[in-house]
Amino acid sequence: MKPLHYLQRMTYPQVGSLAARTDLALLPVGPPEAHGPHLPVGTDLIAAGELCERAAWELAARGTECLIAPPLPYCLAEVASLFPGTITVRAAVVAALVADICQGLAHSGFGRTLIVSGHAEGENLAALRDGAGQAGEKGALVQVSRWYEGALPGLLYLLKEEHPEHDIHAGEWETALVLLRAPELVDQTALEALSPNWETRNISERRAAGARTFPELGAPEAYCGDPRRATTATAESLYAALGKFVAEEGALLLGF
Repeated sequence: MKPLHYLQRMTYPQVGSLAARTDLALLPVGPPEAHGPHLPVGTDLIAAGELCERAAWELAARGTECLIAPPLPYCLAEVASLFPGTITVRAAVVAALVADICQGLAHSGFGRTLIVSGHAEGENLAALRDGAGQAGEKGALVQVSRWYEGALPGLLYLLKEEHPEHDIHAGEWETALVLLRAPELVDQTALEALSPNWETRNISERRAAGARTFPELGAPEAYCGDPRRATTATAESLYAALGKFVAEEGALLLGF
């Protein structure tokens, strides 16, 4: 199988050659954001890259090439803003930046872009969609992947924790991915000391009452769920399925 196409690793003639064969680009997005005391702040970017790579391999297996754009390592991350290491960017800035990036990709021949965010904070997804809309007004066709709400809920049966439906951040499934892809970045001592946290089970009510940050939402250490149940086998099964979902989104964007 041919290697994947990473924009930052290519010469401009190679980019032009690829654009003659496909106009689809994947744009991974994820901010530096606290993920409990056990995971790196770059966890969302690891997830976004994983989803893009798996989707690209899946598309390649179907005979469809795509470009993987350099990851955008900043976006809106207000919910974890109280924790060291979290960097949040204003929604309007996120939207403008995404619009410019997608227009730049279109200028290089990649007029269809699927934005794949490893960070699913609602306000962030809204900013990304705003940017997609702005790019669309300039002629690009841009969508934001719906993997978080469209695929993940149907895959929770793969998790071993007691209440996977309440695991929204730095729990079993995110911990599993980092154990699979970058185990050296997991603080094992901190992980083993964590107790299950299901206090985010009423997150909707807390938000309705005005809560906005992780401590207010029931995650005082920026994690929920049961991270200790994480395994690399779970990550492989879960992200293989999510990658296929993202690949299908890319194929639909191409009109397949």
